Amino acid sequence: MNSETTRTSIEGPAGKLEAQLDRGAGASGIHAVLCHPHPQYGGSMHDVVLGVLAGVLLDAGVTTVRFNYRCVGGSDGHYDGGAGDVAELLSAVVW
Repeated sequence: MNSETTRTSIEGPAGKLEAQLDRGAGASGIHAVLCHPHPQYGGSMHDVVLGVLAGVLLDAGVTTVRFNYRCVGGSDGHYDGGAGDVAELLSAVVW
């Protein structure tokens, strides 16, 4: 399936969060926010499992949003032991 990828940033509680929006040609209006594995063990929005999941969802007409938690990739902030993770996820959901 053809898809459109938009790289952007989302305003989070510790600054900007690097994000990627993928929308398929047959987008259904359903959206999924995909969260990456633990950043202290190499997790990022470019994780292979998230890529496969995004592809399956795009084929089903679901638009996906992936983002990097604070201190990962191009996201601002410093690792805080996970205390801000829920607030960052909520920022992505609201966006």
